[in-house]
Amino acid sequence: MARTLEFLGDYVREHFEAEEALMRGAAFPGLAEHEREHAELVRDLVAPSAEHRRDGPSPSLILRVNRRVVDWLRQHIYRTDRELAVFLQRR
Repeated sequence: MARTLEFLGDYVREHFEAEEALMRGAAFPGLAEHEREHAELVRDLVAPSAEHRRDGPSPSLILRVNRRVVDWLRQHIYRTDRELAVFLQRR
């Protein structure tokens, strides 16, 4: 669990920085909303990391992190990232 949380934290920061730079360069009108959603996920991964350091990998923690990542994939990637893809394809 510790490695997974560390990987997620590192990966989302790196990925989000690259994606946001792409959006800025393309003048994507949804940039502010996209950045807000990115910040929200980063924030949502900070609390579980602190909880894991404090309490260890409880079943509840594992399920919550899993649910949050799955929800992110469904909501953000299939909705928000698709909007970006459509915008870029039209440019």
